Amino acid sequence: MKIWAAGLSALALAVATPALAQDEEQNEELGMEALGEAITSDPDFQKFLEAFKPEPLTPEQEALVPLASDVVGAMIPQGAMGEMFSAMFQDLTEPFALLGGDSQTGTASELLGWYVDGDDLGEDTSAEVVAIIDPAREQRKEAETQAIEDGIIDVMTALEPAMREAMAKAYAANFTRTELTDIGAFFSTPSGASFASKSYKLASDPRIWVGMLDNLPELIGPIMGAVMEGQAKIESLPQAKTYAELTPGERSRLTALTGLTATELQEAMSLADEVTMEEAEDAMEDEAGAMEDDYDS
Repeated sequence: MKIWAAGLSALALAVATPALAQDEEQNEELGMEALGEAITSDPDFQKFLEAFKPEPLTPEQEALVPLASDVVGAMIPQGAMGEMFSAMFQDLTEPFALLGGDSQTGTASELLGWYVDGDDLGEDTSAEVVAIIDPAREQRKEAETQAIEDGIIDVMTALEPAMREAMAKAYAANFTRTELTDIGAFFSTPSGASFASKSYKLASDPRIWVGMLDNLPELIGPIMGAVMEGQAKIESLPQAKTYAELTPGERSRLTALTGLTATELQEAMSLADEVTMEEAEDAMEDEAGAMEDDYDS
């Protein structure tokens, strides 16, 4: 939590300092910069980056970066990332919006605090109730969706230069000069340019993910088999010891390490066992409920 505390403190300082004499927008920008600096300078964030830090490029690979940059530039023209992700967002959200649209009866019940069952009111009466209590509901939902899409465009536009640079280094590390030359030649053709502009958007093409869902029945068997096999392996491994399973030597060592008395240690471990059992029971109930829902559907 310290990373957010530091960031919020920096944001509050930037916005609240009267001596800066900046307008609200400037203060917000300064606050966001301070927040970004607080996050990136946090030791935990640095450790996270370090864990994923790639091997440095060799001199030979560094020499390929300019050529790789040309290839990536052809693949991702200026502004392409925002346009592609905006199109992907629309392709994915529009069908889900049709499937998951709020019913007027459900919305009326929600707005009335569930004191009145919307099903008892009927769809037309519920629609009138909604119109009276929350006439701007649909406009808000549309505004929320648009705000998310605009945010995606802004984020991807801001990320585009860094992504282009990172991809150039990745391409330089994974392709030879001949391969990069051939790839660049392809993207310089009309077909290559068309592929570059459409390749990211194709990830959300309904033909692809609906096609995978069409084969879901055939996949259920292998999926469930893998899950059961994995569960059997997990269950075959030793579980955490209870207090009763500890040897006298282990109990003595634990009391020395923790500073707890034998009685306190026993109570603590018993409580931990109860919590673990409760979590397991809850998980089993959730799994049983999910299976029942799948069966009903």
